[in-house]
Amino acid sequence: MKFVEFLVEAKNKNFWTDKKVNCFMSEQYPILFLRLLFDYLKKIEVTKNLELLDFDSKNRSVLYSTLNQSFLGLANNYWLGNISMKFRSKSKPAIEVLDFIFNYSGLHSISLFLKSDFVVKKNKNINTIILDDRINRVVFSKLLIFFDTKLNDAKIDFINKIFKRYYTLDLDFACMLIQYLELVHVRYLNELNKYIGSVLGGQGSLPELSDNFFAHRPKKFFKVWFEIRSNYPDIFWVIFWSEQIWRAYNVSVFLKSKNFTSAKRMSFRLPYNFIGSYYKRYNSDYFYDLYQFLYEIDYKIKTGSNFESLDLFYCKHFNL
Repeated sequence: MKFVEFLVEAKNKNFWTDKKVNCFMSEQYPILFLRLLFDYLKKIEVTKNLELLDFDSKNRSVLYSTLNQSFLGLANNYWLGNISMKFRSKSKPAIEVLDFIFNYSGLHSISLFLKSDFVVKKNKNINTIILDDRINRVVFSKLLIFFDTKLNDAKIDFINKIFKRYYTLDLDFACMLIQYLELVHVRYLNELNKYIGSVLGGQGSLPELSDNFFAHRPKKFFKVWFEIRSNYPDIFWVIFWSEQIWRAYNVSVFLKSKNFTSAKRMSFRLPYNFIGSYYKRYNSDYFYDLYQFLYEIDYKIKTGSNFESLDLFYCKHFNL
């Protein structure tokens, strides 16, 4: 199933129960899109009981036992997360787990994500949803419709200018853009165009700021930070660092699994030396925690209580 077809079908409750397995696939793991997707589906009461079923390659028994039993005959909808992080695509554990999942006929429903290099055999019991890694203006409009996001004419014109300049956007970046367009006042749109360009193009002092951040050079970092912080509003910095941390997280995961091709692709817009040496300072869990911290800052901005939140973010990082 293509992504645009999924956006039409996903609001139908029967879509999530007619088949036992819903498998999302793409080259990159769109963590923000999937979070927004399931949050929204829960909000509109399409999926009420989605539960995370956490397991790893060394503890597969949790998966088997949970899916093979139920409490009082109740059916649950389980989210297995990014299976690609847990297994190599052609490893024996991966083959065994996927064989179990794709032939599952129990009471529950299953949703999961796999990278495109995993093989999914055709099966009438499986919905395979091929997500777009990058989306154009047409698909962006369908995302707005799906999430029931209504924007005024000025913001629609702003979107048109963005896509005229860049043609396509990363799916997760597009989702971040939707979130912030809902919040930003129209009087800031002309400035926001410049800020978005800085994120996508990596111009000015931003590469230097990012390089000092990941190289863990606090003195040089804060020197640049105090020079340029007032050039951009807080919403820009949340967008900027969210993308940087999200890419750093994925590069870390790919390098750990020795998937060097995907790691190099994902390192785009990160500092040149990140994939060469900087990543060795951190692990994927660390970047996950930083991303969650940015999510909290995002919430504070939306609720008007973001007192020195970014400074706390930097202190958290440099006190590592």
